Amino acid sequence: MPELARRHIVICIAEWLMGSEIPRLWREARYLRVFPLAKYFRAFDFCISAAGYNSFHELIGYEVPTIFVANDHQVMDDQGARAEFAMQNDAAIRITEEDVPAIGGYLDLIAQDETKALMREGCAAISTRNGAATAARIVEEMTA
Repeated sequence: MPELARRHIVICIAEWLMGSEIPRLWREARYLRVFPLAKYFRAFDFCISAAGYNSFHELIGYEVPTIFVANDHQVMDDQGARAEFAMQNDAAIRITEEDVPAIGGYLDLIAQDETKALMREGCAAISTRNGAATAARIVEEMTA
């Protein structure tokens, strides 16, 4: 935490609402226990996250510059492929668990305005829209 404080980064730790509360290890951090968390994503400059299915798609959809630390240990969920896809499309930075001790350089990179802008553009380019607005327009036209 002292490393992050020197960078003037306020840490917010998201907790899963349906899970147990996690120990408050860092007094300086703000712990968020809300649902849905995604509605607050625009408040953050960037995020560090696993690349689980929901987290990945919500962060990409809300165009949040993200450092993905993929959990490569899960057999049924290829987080590494998801994170790599985002990185190849300038939408995120992918690091491994082994890279975490050197995260300072990645924080310096993602804190730059140019990097965040590039990542937001990358997210917009790969984000999948759900089609609800288009479907509603078609139904409205059919019933008018």
